[in-house]
Amino acid sequence: MDDYTKLSDHELLTACGSDAQKWAKAFMQHIKSYGITCEGGYVIDEGAMTSWFANAIMRSLDERSWRDAKKLSGSEAVVGFVAWLTTRPEITKMGASENCSPLVDLISQFCEANNLDHPRPDYHHNLVHPPEMAKSAGEN
Repeated sequence: MDDYTKLSDHELLTACGSDAQKWAKAFMQHIKSYGITCEGGYVIDEGAMTSWFANAIMRSLDERSWRDAKKLSGSEAVVGFVAWLTTRPEITKMGASENCSPLVDLISQFCEANNLDHPRPDYHHNLVHPPEMAKSAGEN
């Protein structure tokens, strides 16, 4: 890409991605196109801006990584939810013949308390249920 000033915001984000050198080049082109000059004899060069953008990009990646490390995995959330249910004084009934509304409310409470995303509308397309392990009456 030769002229970053011709790109829309979305195109610029796509073209530069997480490449600090591309961001620095784009920044320098925009400064020149807007006629921006630095007061007091300060000089902004592309090398300095590459360092600045590299630092900013890495800080953003570190922040995202730190946030992701604090999130519960799927199995941790399931185990945590069941553990929480076992500590509650109220009995929670589950099964094909039970009303699931109270359980859905508890799931919502657990998700809110643990800052978990609520299920997507089409989540069930990604589920795989384990096969039933029920033994016939005559088996041991």
